[in-house]
Amino acid sequence: MVGCAITGKISAIRLISINVPKEVIIKGNATFYCNYNIETDRLYSLKWYKRISHRDTEFFSYISGPEPNIHLNGAPGVNLDVDKSSATGDVLYLYDIDLTSEGYYKCEVIADYTFQALKLDSYMTVIVPPTKPPVIEGYKQFYTIGDVVTSYCFASYSKPESTIKWFINDQEVPHYYLITGNESNSGISFTLETKHLIDGRLRLCCTAFIDSDFRFKVSSEETIIKGNESNELESVPLIIGLKSNYMLGEYIDVNCTVRQMIYETSEPRLEWLIHNQKSIAETFAVDFRFDPHIRSCIQRVREREKTENLFLKIQNHI
Repeated sequence: MVGCAITGKISAIRLISINVPKEVIIKGNATFYCNYNIETDRLYSLKWYKRISHRDTEFFSYISGPEPNIHLNGAPGVNLDVDKSSATGDVLYLYDIDLTSEGYYKCEVIADYTFQALKLDSYMTVIVPPTKPPVIEGYKQFYTIGDVVTSYCFASYSKPESTIKWFINDQEVPHYYLITGNESNSGISFTLETKHLIDGRLRLCCTAFIDSDFRFKVSSEETIIKGNESNELESVPLIIGLKSNYMLGEYIDVNCTVRQMIYETSEPRLEWLIHNQKSIAETFAVDFRFDPHIRSCIQRVREREKTENLFLKIQNHI
């Protein structure tokens, strides 16, 4: 009787790695690589799977032979460019990436002689950068030293949610200025000091980003806040509630206030100007409501044609 002993493991085929982008921007492209090494065998098949509802769904299959067979199955988010992909499927080119493209992808290779099967998988995340600049709201146009400045920054949709940073005069604000919020919006509150003003102005800006390296970053328009080191501006009208951006046809709801000084002998008269035009009665509906102590007016207007670069200027006639 003749016996035979196997002293080592026979390696027929070796799957080295699977390279799937960890992150890809929505509407972008992605190239997948399945790296294997033929040793004492040859390739029988190479297949790609996408995990859908906790199940691996095959979307590409190559089977070798005298007449190699390639089979494609549709899968959500898998838009395969066959012309840019390899014949055996070790290189796949996906285009027009969308949110459904995110998930686990698996490559499987099977040896021809031994039918040894090897699999590796990797996860791809789809990034949606913020498409619009963040908007700053809640601020007034004039402040006096000692006033509390409070504003809020709202970021547009992104995936993952944006992180917001605040800047005053191009300098990032201290953490104790921040008001706790979620990642897509953030508030700031601080007492106005002389150090905040440059030529009587404070430049306020917020930035939304979703990457620690600031690859996907968008900043708000710079907001100019005027400040005064005395109470001389106390009799200057203030516009409250004005946002930096409006959509065409959107209502503007703002409040104008002015305090009457004790040395003033007559009541102040408020006059609205839009694009430096005084005659607004025919175009805008204006409702003035006066308070005995604070002269205030509430304007609710609807722009008939265009609201871009709309600004309001109040003049105080004593």
